[in-house]
Amino acid sequence: MTPATPATPASSPVLASAPEPGPVVTGSTEQIATVQIMLASFYREHPDATYAVAGAQYGADPADLAGVWTDRTTSAYLGFERWWNSKGKRPSLEADGLPDGDSVQALINQTLADGGSVDARTPIQLSVRGAQQKAATAPTTKKSSGGLAPLLLLAALGAS
Repeated sequence: MTPATPATPASSPVLASAPEPGPVVTGSTEQIATVQIMLASFYREHPDATYAVAGAQYGADPADLAGVWTDRTTSAYLGFERWWNSKGKRPSLEADGLPDGDSVQALINQTLADGGSVDARTPIQLSVRGAQQKAATAPTTKKSSGGLAPLLLLAALGAS
């Protein structure tokens, strides 16, 4: 008698490969912190903007401004992109919570419109999932304060 051969399924499930480990957004600590500080300032200026961040308001926790892209940063960034689009501003942004060149440029422009200052000498260029994004800069016609981080950090922390 021949041993029974186990039945083989008609088709085997194809497993998707796992995403590559590592951060989704990378860049210099200074550049990521600059974006985080602009976000914190944005939420202070625009209480109508909503986002799903657990705990304190974005920017109230020092970790929000540490220069490391976190889930809280992604949620706050997504809220900014949705707010921008809801106001009919151009260009329309892909609301994914990730800082592509157009959305960083929009955040810079909104920061300037809100009376903030952005250093025009240093473009912000981050990488998303390993792909370097278009650099965003402040217009050179605005007077540069010599650095965004100190001014917006004070605004984000409530100093006058």
